[in-house]
Amino acid sequence: MRAWQVQDAGEPVDVLHEVERDVPEPGPGQVRIRVAAAGIGLPDVFMCRGTYPLTPPLPFTSGQEATGTVTAVGEGVDLPIGARIMCVTTFWEGHGSFAEECLVGADSAFEVPAGLTDAEAAGFWIPHLTAWIGLVDRGGLAAGDWLAVLGAGRWERHRRGPARPRARCASRRGRERQ
Repeated sequence: MRAWQVQDAGEPVDVLHEVERDVPEPGPGQVRIRVAAAGIGLPDVFMCRGTYPLTPPLPFTSGQEATGTVTAVGEGVDLPIGARIMCVTTFWEGHGSFAEECLVGADSAFEVPAGLTDAEAAGFWIPHLTAWIGLVDRGGLAAGDWLAVLGAGRWERHRRGPARPRARCASRRGRERQ
């Protein structure tokens, strides 16, 4: 299978190489997926540089998040072959999502909700978990609390064209504008 492999520490453009690798076999509690979409984030750059705390030994395939179809399951896994999932990969073992197939802990594999594309689902889990940990686990946000989200907008899909960002803010006079 094809994969983008990090072969040395440095900038991604210099150290990521397309290679042929053996398809990884899932161990107990793991699944293998055919990757449909892979999320990419700053930790992937840090892994290429060798500065991320969970960087695996060289050479390795980076990529923390993915969406894909289950192609094999390890011992003790109850997911069906062919299931469409979104997940955090076993990137710390060197089998990340920048490959045609990758390994996933079954406990971090979740059915893709209806309405999410592969690309949307692939970039969902780590930002979601980061926000949850910061706001709920560490910040103590609880039901009934208020949260001000500044500098955020939403994307709206329109029948006649691509998604457009939309945000609301208030002027000094207190009038809301779009």
